[in-house]
Amino acid sequence: MTSPVTLPIALLAGLLAFASPCFLPVVPVFAAYVAGTEQQRTRTALKQAVVFTLAFSAVFIGFWLVVGAAGSLIAQYKDLIRILAGILVVIMGTIIGGFIRIPALSQTRRATVNLNPDEAPTLRRSTLLGLAFGAGWTPCISPVLGSIIMLASSSESMWKGTLLMVVFCLGLGIPFILVATGVGWMSDQLAFMRRHQRGIQLTSAVLLIVTGILIILDFFTKLSAFIPTLG
Repeated sequence: MTSPVTLPIALLAGLLAFASPCFLPVVPVFAAYVAGTEQQRTRTALKQAVVFTLAFSAVFIGFWLVVGAAGSLIAQYKDLIRILAGILVVIMGTIIGGFIRIPALSQTRRATVNLNPDEAPTLRRSTLLGLAFGAGWTPCISPVLGSIIMLASSSESMWKGTLLMVVFCLGLGIPFILVATGVGWMSDQLAFMRRHQRGIQLTSAVLLIVTGILIILDFFTKLSAFIPTLG
């Protein structure tokens, strides 16, 4: 399942999660907590942002490992799991597109971390903030995250599913790192994303619905017979 096709899908899913309406508005807030003041930013922002990204990635990948471990216990039902995963991805796509609404998935349960914005950022602070983000914003990005976990569940092995999750976290983390380190052109990109959030939502929905249908049809496994795979 992990092929040159599914990896870009995972990366794009991370980018779409970054641009989601419930996360994009708070990106500058998180970036400010991680990077600190302008003077501190020039010295520490990159390191702090990477630590923040690694922390929330550990949470998301941990979710996948739990799901993947459970799936390995019922490997004999792999085809059924694949079909159910595809159906869930399609459902998640309709949720993102706003075609159906589930209130529980539109609420963000934020973990509380007491931080003083005037204090200089530290690795401990960035780690706590990353873990809090991973735990607290999971319901917010759950349609995209859940879809990638389902895609990973259809992978041929645990490590290939884990690779998809790592690529997803890169797609979510790299834009944040660029914002936190003060890369100028990212400000324009954030403004563009805010202006076109509905279009991004619809693009995300179409991508997930199509991906879900392809999972149901076992398209990625068939495709792997014609193009080189990773491993």
